[in-house]
Amino acid sequence: MWVFLKLALRPWNRSPLNQLMSGSAMGLLLALGGLLFWLERGLVPVVSRLDREQVLTVFVQKGSVEETGRLTTVRDAIRTSLGASEIREVSTPEFVRSLKADYPELSQELQELGPEAETIVPSHLVVTGEFTADQVSAVRVIPGVDSVDTSRDRYPQIISAFEALRTVCKALGLALILAILTGITQVSRMNAHLQADVLPILRLWGAGRFAIRAPAILGGLLLGVIAAGFASFAWWGFVPDLVTHLRSLSPMLATLPAPSAGAMAVLTALGVGLGMLGGALGASTSLEDPR
Repeated sequence: MWVFLKLALRPWNRSPLNQLMSGSAMGLLLALGGLLFWLERGLVPVVSRLDREQVLTVFVQKGSVEETGRLTTVRDAIRTSLGASEIREVSTPEFVRSLKADYPELSQELQELGPEAETIVPSHLVVTGEFTADQVSAVRVIPGVDSVDTSRDRYPQIISAFEALRTVCKALGLALILAILTGITQVSRMNAHLQADVLPILRLWGAGRFAIRAPAILGGLLLGVIAAGFASFAWWGFVPDLVTHLRSLSPMLATLPAPSAGAMAVLTALGVGLGMLGGALGASTSLEDPR
């Protein structure tokens, strides 16, 4: 075993900087791939929530019921139809006041109309929850309801954009893993040539297939460990700040999970596994079959 370890470390004795740079570059790629897969997984609940949760704006017909109780009557019917949902009444004065920040002139003109604003501005209810298409259709036929506007109908492109982003993250993550494996394989092939002069001696000693390839596999394992170390360092040193910036881009991304220790463990295991696999592939493509 000591002989195999010395052979595995021979490339490090000959060109330590090259080995270190190769391992660190693969580690950064591994961290980037981990970030992409983390983002893809983090977008799953975001897309699911956008697909299920809706905000219904229910406009009430004028004169459909008594002026003082029309919102209450329709609200009770909606609650009966949808079950426990968050329902907020928006009266005409409240709606006019809400326009003041973005449309001050329009708000002022509506306030000057006085009671006549009731005939122009529709009273409405805002219903928040998870609704099926049948439930939305049931709300539309409730007596007193003029029309129903749902946020899902207004923003289908947002859901499509997040789905496309998930697909891109998957594709890029897999491409990075393939690039890491290719890089370790090529480095292992070059390292195997530095060990080739000792292999005939090992064969004379009766070394089999695995023993002949053991130095290259150990060398690939060492590269994988270094890559995993750099990936873990990048994961804890830079990813949290990046996640903070991602969350600030949109309220929809505010629920993205924080980087976890489990993700770092997966990166470490993946780096070690890719190192061993790359070492084995490099040895298989560069060494002559001993038997």
